[in-house]
Amino acid sequence: MLPKEYLDVRKIKGKIYPRFVDFEWFDIAKKVISIYAKNTGNKLKKARNEVKKIEDSENYKKIRAFARIVEREIDFKSPTTLNPLEVRKLLFSKGPVTTASEREKVIEEVARRFGVDKREIELSMFGDMEEDSIIDGVKVDPETLLMKYNLSLLQTTLMNAIAVRFRVEDNHKKVFSGIKRLGLMYEIEDEFVRLTGPASILKQTKKYGTAFAKLIPAIVNSRLWVIHAEILDYDRIYRMSISSEDGVMFYREKLSMDFDSSLEEELYSRLICSRRDLEIVREPSLVSVGGFAFIPDFRIRRGDREIYIEIAGFWTEDYVKKKVEKIERANIPLLVVAREEIAEKLKSRHVIRFKNKLPYLKILKFINEYFADSGGKNIMKAEGEVPEKYLRYKDWFVSIDFIEYCKKCIEEGRVEEVVEKEGGSIALEYLGYKVVWDGLSDFRIVRVHDD
Repeated sequence: MLPKEYLDVRKIKGKIYPRFVDFEWFDIAKKVISIYAKNTGNKLKKARNEVKKIEDSENYKKIRAFARIVEREIDFKSPTTLNPLEVRKLLFSKGPVTTASEREKVIEEVARRFGVDKREIELSMFGDMEEDSIIDGVKVDPETLLMKYNLSLLQTTLMNAIAVRFRVEDNHKKVFSGIKRLGLMYEIEDEFVRLTGPASILKQTKKYGTAFAKLIPAIVNSRLWVIHAEILDYDRIYRMSISSEDGVMFYREKLSMDFDSSLEEELYSRLICSRRDLEIVREPSLVSVGGFAFIPDFRIRRGDREIYIEIAGFWTEDYVKKKVEKIERANIPLLVVAREEIAEKLKSRHVIRFKNKLPYLKILKFINEYFADSGGKNIMKAEGEVPEKYLRYKDWFVSIDFIEYCKKCIEEGRVEEVVEKEGGSIALEYLGYKVVWDGLSDFRIVRVHDD
């Protein structure tokens, strides 16, 4: 965020428009960065004085905001190895000085006490003040500076928000963990999240707006997003709408695949390895449950058929109560993989139970069955007479050609190809093998009677 005096917006007919920057500002951003960079080894106040020289009446808000952001990206070092506070205490204990010679005498005396020269005392006297910090390196480029400025400007614009609605395409868990951490309340309205405003606009607007502004980075980190806001400016309310489709360049953190538990990571790794024909998305779109959000761990899709997966692992008792209610009320195709004590509380869903170890083969079998009638040819659900060139195994019709193909793969050591195919685990079972996993993605097959 930026200081309010750097806020740069237009207000037209009840709407507010932040003055975002684009590549037309690239050269100015580069100039500001270069001023700080060339002052490496000098005090910060020297660079600040040089930045002021490139300001004019039209660009001063942008220049000062750029400088503010650049200073967040600077490595500083102290101008001295001494403790400035201790140096000041000793200097001031000598009493007031009224002439230059008296000052020189006091500094020489203090220098002897610390065992350093006079210049070191001069440097350390106010060495803990921000402007006296020594620039040791600048870690931002012009394009990143422009993107960080736009993000900060949007945050600052929304600091006086009294009502906010937004929608995100992904990154849901980080958004909602941010809502919880910042103490914001919310409701789900259609596909939008409405952050409920303060009870008193006059008393709590700033606190509410600041909390929402801190949520902005998580929202714009989504692939697609929309924000609608009402912003109080003195005694008038302005409206603002902005989305990822507006073409404004915002700074975005690189999203990493962070898992909430080792069980989630294990399931994802094995599914990616076993069923490469499926689209597997972690933390897909949120599901509205009685006005609140439910975000399943995974969505698995092929064509127009999909199913969600929720892993109910090591949950606290209080969390179980809240989560079970959401699971029961979620109107989506859902497979719950649950520890035994949690599974007992679930009634109306497909549930695979486990005690300690993730029952991956049961999960894979369920997924294979679920997607078996969505275009697969290797296996089909057994209904009616056995089709030509198929054989029946348990509840499946399995292609004879596929069985022969699997035999050949096993003989040639290409077992991975079999496991990746739809119906591969069924064919292996028919041939007398089972899959044994030796980690998240490594596996081998063994004869059932050899296990």
